[in-house]
Amino acid sequence: PTTAITSLNSTTFGETKLGTFTVTANGFPAPTFTQGGTPPGGVSFNTATGVLSGAPNAGTAGAYNITFAASNGYGTSPTQNFTLTVQAPPSAPSTPVLLPSTAGNPEDNVTASITPSFYGTTGTTATTVAIYSDNVNVQVGSGAASNYANNTIGVSANSPALDVGAHAITAVATDQFGNTSPASGVLNIQVVKDIPPPVLVGANNGTANTGNPAATTLPETGVTAAAGGTIFVTIGLDPGTQSVGVSDNATGSGSANF
Repeated sequence: PTTAITSLNSTTFGETKLGTFTVTANGFPAPTFTQGGTPPGGVSFNTATGVLSGAPNAGTAGAYNITFAASNGYGTSPTQNFTLTVQAPPSAPSTPVLLPSTAGNPEDNVTASITPSFYGTTGTTATTVAIYSDNVNVQVGSGAASNYANNTIGVSANSPALDVGAHAITAVATDQFGNTSPASGVLNIQVVKDIPPPVLVGANNGTANTGNPAATTLPETGVTAAAGGTIFVTIGLDPGTQSVGVSDNATGSGSANF
């Protein structure tokens, strides 16, 4: 009886990861196979079993055009054009950003949550993103790459929860083959026990003259903070303002730094 190849005409392997694909054909007696074209280094084809297998060498990402032929000694020997794609490891995610809904002051990278969430962007081949604390030493969370790319969901650091204090946060992507990306850039955050609601201790409004390089001075007095505390200064700028400076003239036993 005439032989026909019945398996798919393409598959994908991951760099350095073992992959297998079985070429199948019908007919009696069972056909044997031949292969044309050159697969990537680390991958070979067994003509007796029809199994294409191996771990592609590092740096071999790309598309490889191969042909398979099946024959059982009867009729014609069909040939199939086959494409083996080797996928490179995923690219590094973007530097994590605290989710806008995170408790505290995420815009200042300060949070009152010990399980904060982060978001960013990833390459198209990433399937999961792991969050690390303190320079890829401790994995503290992981989630789907699609969640990391969503600034209303993100990926949480919750296993283990973060201690109060400073942390250097990075993200690492993994693809479907288990290959991992380089680490992202570092986000430095501060986890605090509690951030009390803001207390308005005073406000000044003023306008600098257009074209006048000398800024208007707006003094504020009576601002106090406990030792080790943080004073947040909020400044509203009009469309013509190019720059603004904040300085302190602290008195008493403490000092202020902006």
